[in-house]
Amino acid sequence: MRIFGVVCECNPLHTGHIWLLSQARARGAEAVVCAMSGNFVQRGEPALLPWWVRARALLENGADLVVQIPTAHCLSSAQFYAQGGVSLLAALGVDTLFFGSESGDRAGLEATADLVESKAFVQLAKALQRGNLGYPAARAEACRRLGGEAALLSSPNDTLALEYLLAIRRAGAGMDILPIRRIGAGHHDGRLGGQTASASALRALLRAGKGEEAAPYLPKGLPGPHPLADSRWLGRAAVLAVQLAPLERLAALPFCDEGLARRLQACADGAADLEELAARCASRQHTRARVRRAVWCLLLDIRREEVLTPPDCLRILGATETGLALLRGPQRLPVCHSLARAEGTSFGRVEARADTVYANCFEKPLPQGESYRQKFTKI
Repeated sequence: MRIFGVVCECNPLHTGHIWLLSQARARGAEAVVCAMSGNFVQRGEPALLPWWVRARALLENGADLVVQIPTAHCLSSAQFYAQGGVSLLAALGVDTLFFGSESGDRAGLEATADLVESKAFVQLAKALQRGNLGYPAARAEACRRLGGEAALLSSPNDTLALEYLLAIRRAGAGMDILPIRRIGAGHHDGRLGGQTASASALRALLRAGKGEEAAPYLPKGLPGPHPLADSRWLGRAAVLAVQLAPLERLAALPFCDEGLARRLQACADGAADLEELAARCASRQHTRARVRRAVWCLLLDIRREEVLTPPDCLRILGATETGLALLRGPQRLPVCHSLARAEGTSFGRVEARADTVYANCFEKPLPQGESYRQKFTKI
């Protein structure tokens, strides 16, 4: 059986994602596995809809199995987010990783991955950062100077695709890649029209109460009656957590150092909410997303070692009969169908806190323990 896998957030699932899943089928996939973010996403915010709503939507629109990327990896850099997703897919025997790509250029991606791994690239990128270029800009400029395709390090999907490719190599997974050229709206495109719209544009419409405008780009029934999560409901508490945390605690957060820790403390003074804190704290070296991720890691008590360590279990969020058949085969990781079975593990500790914090990201907080009560979805 040819098993294709994808790393995704589906925040929210839209017509572009559904088209991507159909392309995997058209190119030979007999089973499709999705490694999906839980209730927090890599841009450093709560997912608009909870995992059980998003997992069901995926299964109803082309996926066979949905597993959760640990929250510690979701609230991390692109490198460790990719590592988390790729590790799970490899453990399930996925032979082809597919993904959306601005370029659709497999050869270009592989050549750029070779360049990024070179000593010359690493040294030049670090030197450019010391010269006050931010991390993304320094990498793109280093690529340009060394004769590579800098555009691949300036486009969101292609940049993430490179991290997938590097994660496969580092894991020795032997997984093939299938870049599928993105159609329609760009990653951050706020315009509507055509067959697809960007997830960021759809989130903005849904949060503004303009569901009718978003509806043509969403699968039927989504978002449904479920309320929408928004970090603003926890914004003041997030700022307060930064103000109360000792400098040493902030400096020990994943991807944080004393410089960013001091900046967080200084910028938290008088900040109305998390978004204002991120805007104040952002710099060439620290993007808003990185600042937001640091604050969520503080609230969820995520430790550096939990980010650096690959996932140690497969949390199943939903499956079709085909997906269940995949789980009956040999697994490289223990399978977990509910959070209750993960108690006592590092994964379970973080997810328990994530459940509590996410429940408070709504105008009317969700009942505590909802992630425990939700069983995996069978379609």
